Amino acid sequence: MNRLNSSAPSTAARPWRALLVLASVPMLISMRQPVPERIQTTGILEGIAFDSLTMKPLPGATVELLQPARSVVADKNGRFRMDSVPIGTRRLAFSSPELDSIGLFAFARDFEVATGRQSIRLTTPSMATFYDRLCPAQANPIRDSAIVFGTVYDARSGAALDSAHVSFAWYTVMTDGKGVRLGEASREAITDSAGAYVICGLPSDITVTTTATRSGASSGRITQIVGNARLLRREFRVSDDFNASGSAGRSGSNGVVRGLVVDEKGGALSNALVMLIASDRVTRTDNQGRFTFANAPLGTQELSVRQIGAGAVYQVVDVRADVAAEDLRITLPSTATLTRVNVRAERTAGSDRAGYLRRRKMGIGEFIDEKEIAMRPDVASVLQRITGLLVEKTMLGLKINVRRPGCGAPLIVIDGFPASGRGTTSTIPLDATAPVQMMSPAEARLNALNPRDIVAVEYHTGANMVPMEYGNASRPDCGMLLVWTVFARW
Repeated sequence: MNRLNSSAPSTAARPWRALLVLASVPMLISMRQPVPERIQTTGILEGIAFDSLTMKPLPGATVELLQPARSVVADKNGRFRMDSVPIGTRRLAFSSPELDSIGLFAFARDFEVATGRQSIRLTTPSMATFYDRLCPAQANPIRDSAIVFGTVYDARSGAALDSAHVSFAWYTVMTDGKGVRLGEASREAITDSAGAYVICGLPSDITVTTTATRSGASSGRITQIVGNARLLRREFRVSDDFNASGSAGRSGSNGVVRGLVVDEKGGALSNALVMLIASDRVTRTDNQGRFTFANAPLGTQELSVRQIGAGAVYQVVDVRADVAAEDLRITLPSTATLTRVNVRAERTAGSDRAGYLRRRKMGIGEFIDEKEIAMRPDVASVLQRITGLLVEKTMLGLKINVRRPGCGAPLIVIDGFPASGRGTTSTIPLDATAPVQMMSPAEARLNALNPRDIVAVEYHTGANMVPMEYGNASRPDCGMLLVWTVFARW
């Protein structure tokens, strides 16, 4: 009995063990139950940013998720990846420097994001889509035709202007009863109540000259090439500082243009030549590469920056009274002098050289190229090769006249700008020591040149034969002498 009692616990001794067993049962049961799977709430987006206008990827494109706000940058092939994107309908926006340069700052598209990986494609609208939306009357655009659109504003108040005229002009080869000739083509649009305009059917690969005007106010005259995208946004600001021809008509405005000129490595470029073309203003950068134009005319105009050995840049600037002037940062492309090599290749011509080659191919005028110019000791001997001109080399400098009876001097144009007076938009500044008393300012500018500064010369006789993009309001009856220097868009 005692053994039995010693081997079997009494009922009074069992409760704590019973409680222990009961307490452990739920724990054992819960450990044996399956753990529910974790619900995924995000996905991964992989894709490419693509420009349907040029049919090329967009390297360095910025892809943004609008909510929650996040962004990634595409690689050199336009490819991108965005992790942990919340599932559901999400909006992605994308932009790139290439699109910014033609005024298309961003596009957006909605996607339904699911779990796992998704392959997507971000594309700009095609040219056919733009034509359909912007040019309904021209459903079938001709090949290589371009569209320019934008808004015209008042440069003083910033208000959008209705009923403003925006004109585009360019030069093309025409065939009529008089044969093949170089003629002027043009298009014009009038802004709507919101100040917006659209012009379709423009050339995409040649220089187009543009101005905007309204009720005595105008922008400066600017030149541009639409380019391979065949689409360009161009805003204009007009003021009464410019006359109807796009030249500065008065002085003493309160506009300011300032900036910094650097090379491709970011180093400051001193003594670079900076010009406000339409207003006939010239300055040079200081030791820190900075420049300023005070009392500049208000409105859209063209700025030219150039330096020997560092190329040249043309940039459209908006000078406004309603917004403080911002510092421009202008990068000049570098040039390099290499040892002589024999190369067989096609090279891309700049806009000035492209026009020169086109006119020479047509056989309109007399032409002297760089190879022949390099063989001449001075500018007079270069110009004396032109049969239509009488070029005299006097003790005081050059005298240039047209050999045709009844004519005096031709209109002299240097790098696309008439060299008509001191401080003009000629790319070669007038030498202060030049003896101009017996020479015209244009002759003085030529006299200051060295043959190694000149890359080409062309002469066109008569008002009907001159390249009209380089003339002025009155046609030069005695012809035009065009001189292209190392500063030209060559």
